[in-house]
Amino acid sequence: MTTALTYIVIRTTIKVDTKIMKKKIKHLLISLLICGVLFSAGMNYSKAHSPIAVTLTYDPDTNDLTAHIFHTVGDPSTHYVYSVTITVNSILNASHIYTSQPDANEFDYIYSLNLTEGDSVSVTAICNQGGSKTGTLTFSLTSDDEPSDDEPSDDDTDDAPVDDGDDKTGIPGYTWVAVTVSLITLGMIYLHKSRSRQL
Repeated sequence: MTTALTYIVIRTTIKVDTKIMKKKIKHLLISLLICGVLFSAGMNYSKAHSPIAVTLTYDPDTNDLTAHIFHTVGDPSTHYVYSVTITVNSILNASHIYTSQPDANEFDYIYSLNLTEGDSVSVTAICNQGGSKTGTLTFSLTSDDEPSDDEPSDDDTDDAPVDDGDDKTGIPGYTWVAVTVSLITLGMIYLHKSRSRQL
């Protein structure tokens, strides 16, 4: 009788332990899946950043508007400024579509444009992976053109983030990872405490 009772207790204990172990494995797999999804989202966000700045200059002798665009990418054939729109005095003047960008860091696009004194020009560069940047300029014959609001200083240019293609410098991505790991750790601690109370 004692042996049979001991056998039943041991068997029940094994079943309970097995059930708890399966739950732990299930929660662990779910946590790893969530971590993977958020990690991937963080890396994609880090990689797909918008153009850093657009600076404009205008030459009244040639009627050339130069848009100097800062957009640092790993591969300019797959990650590039695909659209540039030009507005004059808040009215759309032209829209240009591209399938790559000339350089992996910064480049110039030159457009023929007739401006008169006092005209306000805006150029918006749009990334094919999301995000945009706008530069503005007010043309004046009596003084230097007003600088673009988005014109970076020398220090800003030197410290511009670099996407070298492997996302090792993606600070936003690492922030996502840190937050994800923290949330998963807190979740595991909470589950462990909940099970401890039940037992």
